[in-house]
Amino acid sequence: MPLELTAADVARMRAVNQLLPAGPARTIAATASWMLAVQAQDYTASKWVIGSRTHGSVRDRDIEVALERREIVRSWPLRGTLHITAAADLGWMLELAAARPLRSAKTRQESLGLPLPTLERSAELTHEILADGRILARDAFLTELADQGIDGSGQRGAHLIGYLAQTFVICLGPRVGKQHGIVLAESWLPPTPRLSREEALHRLALGYVRGHGPVDAADLAWWAMLLKSEATAAMASIQEELEEFDYDGRTVAVLKDSPALVPEMITEGRRSMTALGAFDELILGYRDRQPNLSDEHFELVVPGKNGMFLRTLQHGGRIRGTWRTDPKSASGAAVVPFDTLTADERTGFERALAEHARFVSAQ
Repeated sequence: MPLELTAADVARMRAVNQLLPAGPARTIAATASWMLAVQAQDYTASKWVIGSRTHGSVRDRDIEVALERREIVRSWPLRGTLHITAAADLGWMLELAAARPLRSAKTRQESLGLPLPTLERSAELTHEILADGRILARDAFLTELADQGIDGSGQRGAHLIGYLAQTFVICLGPRVGKQHGIVLAESWLPPTPRLSREEALHRLALGYVRGHGPVDAADLAWWAMLLKSEATAAMASIQEELEEFDYDGRTVAVLKDSPALVPEMITEGRRSMTALGAFDELILGYRDRQPNLSDEHFELVVPGKNGMFLRTLQHGGRIRGTWRTDPKSASGAAVVPFDTLTADERTGFERALAEHARFVSAQ
């Protein structure tokens, strides 16, 4: 491996470290642990983020089962945004990274009539409402809070739930009807040891570089909404475990035992073709997305830069086009390539789309 990387090198290495093609992780929980956190505002898409990176014949319903079995969990650990994590990781990640998003939300909360004393009162009531293992749908939970004098109508409901989740009072449990159930986090999740801030930063950096490298401190700071000084210190804490490279005038790193440094995986990474879901970590996992998605193609993935990321196709870590379901098509999908695809790419993407179809099928 040369000491200086090209954009194609970085893209390919990121794909391999993101288990594209599916790498060492063998179970749904192991995949979630390897990735550390995957954005899950779009719940359907987030299930495929995990499914596309997991060995074996895993299906959409298997992700639901893993959530029901408390192996993985959906909550708001990073950037004030929904993510799926391994169940054992949620507590320390929230303690480390939730403070800044909560501070950012304070002004808006107060404008909605949710000052801190009201939020703290809602936490007290939540412990009573969800005691003894109760699981309530979102609407039912907010109704019971309202009965106790906490108004969760309109946008207040989202802010109440966000506050309670980011302070580790609640997390999302199994579905109740069409809504995710709300449960008490400490009773739902397995007990985990408390970490010092230094230990948590070390673990965060290690997990992020493992599942996303090559990256630098700026990528980590953006991904976890950390201060740049904190991200720099976190990267420094794992310095002895890093293999560093030059890329575009800066230093980026992977772990020394990264699969992206294994010759066989280098070859697999170049061949890798996957149908990615919306909001996939291969795009969202970095401050610098340029190696994976060129600026000229960005608006083809995020039309009008409206924050809505379309489903994409990746080859060797590079985003080559978008796709959508199309029942009228023989393959069940319509592909919109950025440029002409080779015959091998068309075959590879057809195979990838068939794998997604199998994932979402009931059989």
